[in-house]
Amino acid sequence: MTDRSKSPPSSTARRSGGIDWMRHAVLLIAVILFVVAVVVRQSETAAGGQFFGAACFRIGLVFAAVWLAWDSLRRPARWFPPVALMAGLGVLAAIAAQPRLALVMIPAAGAIVAIGAVVRGMRQG
Repeated sequence: MTDRSKSPPSSTARRSGGIDWMRHAVLLIAVILFVVAVVVRQSETAAGGQFFGAACFRIGLVFAAVWLAWDSLRRPARWFPPVALMAGLGVLAAIAAQPRLALVMIPAAGAIVAIGAVVRGMRQG
């Protein structure tokens, strides 16, 4: 009789002593970037200093968002088709480069997602 209460450790789990140290590192980086942004923005009056301070603040916001969503990032949504993610990233990149492409890229991304769903359904069925 096997003991099912003990599960093997997950290969994706990176825990040290029960503490997820990578999540804490992301929070630490976010806090450091926020502090650097505040210090640089208050000490520098040149345009370069303002740019650097704003960049640190924006990157700190991204790290803070990753810290908040850490548990969701560790287990991806299985219902979300991977082709939709790739199409969405492609559309965002194209629209960032040329906003007028939104009229063409959004329907194209919809077609790509539909084709991907059909292909995924054929593979599973």
